[in-house]
Amino acid sequence: MILAEDIRAEVDGRFSIIGAIPYKITISKLEKTDSASTNLAAYAEIEGIKQASTVNVKITDPDNKTIVEGHMPPPPAEDAEANKGFIIAGKFQNIIISKEGIHRFIVSIDGKEYSKELLIKFSE
Repeated sequence: MILAEDIRAEVDGRFSIIGAIPYKITISKLEKTDSASTNLAAYAEIEGIKQASTVNVKITDPDNKTIVEGHMPPPPAEDAEANKGFIIAGKFQNIIISKEGIHRFIVSIDGKEYSKELLIKFSE
């Protein structure tokens, strides 16, 4: 799974990933608050899955509390077959981050979780 600032679907079926985040980001606090706001996108190729009924995505904070979540329609089975698995691409915008530390971006496909950790620090 690749985490980034933004992701865009191109007309030829490719994805443009902007601002790839390897493990740690530093974000500025919002004025007069103890929290920050950021965008976070993910791209994942998950092999071995041909069909699914549910695809859920969420981000958890260092206390494992869900701070944002969403649901995605599963890719069509023929796309999964052609790609040898699922391709998941999407983003959350204006996420409010209130704690520094390890956050997790989690994709759940029919209850099986795939995740990526991200260290978030605040700048003053």
